[in-house]
Amino acid sequence: MVIDLPQWALNELDKLRRGYLWRGRKEVRGEHCLVAWGKVTRPTELRGLGISDIKNLSWALRVRWLWLHKTDPHRPWSMFQIQVPEQVRSFFSTAMASEVGDGTHTLFWEDRWLHGQRVIDIAPRLHAVVDRKVVKKHTVRKRSLSTCGFRMHGQLTQLGHWVSFYPLGQVAVFCVAA
Repeated sequence: MVIDLPQWALNELDKLRRGYLWRGRKEVRGEHCLVAWGKVTRPTELRGLGISDIKNLSWALRVRWLWLHKTDPHRPWSMFQIQVPEQVRSFFSTAMASEVGDGTHTLFWEDRWLHGQRVIDIAPRLHAVVDRKVVKKHTVRKRSLSTCGFRMHGQLTQLGHWVSFYPLGQVAVFCVAA
């Protein structure tokens, strides 16, 4: 589903599906339903009928979209910005960790690449002072003094958050404008 349907719409769709399954009609009463709808929508491995739950299917397709967008950015449709609810993005972010490699597919702030954590969670105050937040880790590593990645809007003491989480063995150059 492209749009996030309200619960009442999902209930109406399930009502139509129940009616068709049990009676072949639009409407069905309780005595016609041979099995509870919750059991009908279970996978066959869990002794259900394997009919998809619309809400769970919607979530699965949206998470798959995020996964394909991340793992295969060269697909023709990957340039489209599909609206994904924040709950689904949070679920995807929690369920996935990134292996950096060369950093071209790892989002610096949003992906869990630093010991299984996101930089935004480790240093939220640093994230608040950054102008450009959509940056790949590869870009951060290649940044030069002529193209500053950070502008400081407050005290220089906020830079301490950056220094405390960034491993000393890695090279990165940033400039701070007072």
